[in-house]
Amino acid sequence: MPLSKNERRKLISSFKTAEDNMRWLVENYDRLKEKYGDSWVAVREGKVVAHDKEYDRLLNILKDMGADDLPTIAVDFISTIPPNFLL
Repeated sequence: MPLSKNERRKLISSFKTAEDNMRWLVENYDRLKEKYGDSWVAVREGKVVAHDKEYDRLLNILKDMGADDLPTIAVDFISTIPPNFLL
């Protein structure tokens, strides 16, 4: 069944919000590394809303917060170890 205009609008808005959250996380990675190094971080609207060393615990924190916009929250592991690239 096709989505209604309103459903499409909401879906597109959710994708944009998720993209904005991930962009903020990437753009602020170095600053986040100083404070949350070697932890999982959750970002919503340009703010860290939760963090934990364990991914499962972070998800539980978000669920306990009642985050109804969970799919739009950017979650990433902030590593203090630089990546190794094989060329």
